[in-house]
Amino acid sequence: MGIAIAVVQALLIQPLVPRYGEKVIAIVCLLGQALCALGIFFAPTLWLIYPITVVTSGLSGFMFPTLNALNANRVLSHEQGVLMGVTTALSGLMSILGPLWAGAVYDLVMPGAPYWMGAVVFVLAGLMLTRHSLRATQ
Repeated sequence: MGIAIAVVQALLIQPLVPRYGEKVIAIVCLLGQALCALGIFFAPTLWLIYPITVVTSGLSGFMFPTLNALNANRVLSHEQGVLMGVTTALSGLMSILGPLWAGAVYDLVMPGAPYWMGAVVFVLAGLMLTRHSLRATQ
């Protein structure tokens, strides 16, 4: 997984982001993450989870830098530190709450529920990003 992220960030971000833009790549990666989550949910054999996980890692290698760039372009230059602090705090909070939520729906709904519920979250995030304007703050 780490190799997939490294390859994406070292070789693919530089040529693809200027060509397609952060917003398009972020939307495609969010929707790709949703498809990968559903792919894991519907995988008929265990070994298929491994290539899907590699693709998921590659998509996240695109998604986080592009989303961070979109966020950074929306705030004033002197607010960049506050933005990164809030982003890091929310990331840490979600690192705690995400597994708790996934465990709860695994126990209360069904074992595959974290994957299809995660797919719903990714699709909703992609749809919200499609509706969001990219005007830069002066």
